[in-house]
Amino acid sequence: MHQKYLVKMEKGIENADYNYLLSVLEEAVRDFNQVVITSKEVSKIGVVGEIFVKYNFFSNGSLIEWLSENGVEVQLPSLQNFFAQRFVNEAYDQKMFFKQSIVDNIKNRLADIYTKYHLKRIDRIMQGFRFYEKPFSLKEIAESAGDVVNLANQFGEGWLLTAEMIAMLKEGVGNIICLQPFGCISNHITGRGLEKSLKEIYPHLNLLSIDLDAGASEVNILNRLHFMLVAAKEELKTQKKTEIEKTENRRFFIPRILPVDRNIFPDSVSHEVEKWKSWVSGLGLWKKAGDFIRGQENNNYRN
Repeated sequence: MHQKYLVKMEKGIENADYNYLLSVLEEAVRDFNQVVITSKEVSKIGVVGEIFVKYNFFSNGSLIEWLSENGVEVQLPSLQNFFAQRFVNEAYDQKMFFKQSIVDNIKNRLADIYTKYHLKRIDRIMQGFRFYEKPFSLKEIAESAGDVVNLANQFGEGWLLTAEMIAMLKEGVGNIICLQPFGCISNHITGRGLEKSLKEIYPHLNLLSIDLDAGASEVNILNRLHFMLVAAKEELKTQKKTEIEKTENRRFFIPRILPVDRNIFPDSVSHEVEKWKSWVSGLGLWKKAGDFIRGQENNNYRN
């Protein structure tokens, strides 16, 4: 099915026909909603990193397909974030006086508004998809990333790499794979280099950083992925066990039936309650219990 839509998308892209691409998206949503699925819960692993090795299956050795075949739901950030970060970068540079241009500032704001308009049209169609998830706001997540990394880090993926990890961590996805080409210094800094800082804020982070190049050992990469896979599945089992224990504890919960305030009882019942309290008080139970305890203490002292 996906091959059919690839052909249609290529046609729309070649002709730069935006409305045609929207109609293709609507058709795809209808078709994919009819696909038979199972309700089995699976582990989730997020994948972030350099744009080419993250989205191109050849460059990452079909890593994402391998994870999917092993029963993992792979979460990839939206491709448009890589281009939309330009609006955040321009606004930040103007604010910090790295750049001072009124014309560029106005152009940036207008382009941001124009882009959001078309993204909203896409989002309205995607809301009909049964697995729709609202995309995070790039500006809001940039503010969260600013607590960990300075937004002046704009080389490569820059702060966006950290922001995408934070977005996944906020959604509860703690197992994350960070991909980068060998020797990509900027992504090493904002990816693997910030692992300690991110763990202080999000203790459930389990980050696996993989360098991809022609000389990388496939066996070594697969071994590391197996460890990530096992950790993700064990985490899912622990979550299920915790949910079952909570359910069982709620099952044996005995709710309060009688009201706490006795004044809401009828007068006849209130009188009976008072009689019962007087009778119990007359037994001197507290006094007898105290005498018994003191007697035991004296016996122990003598012995």
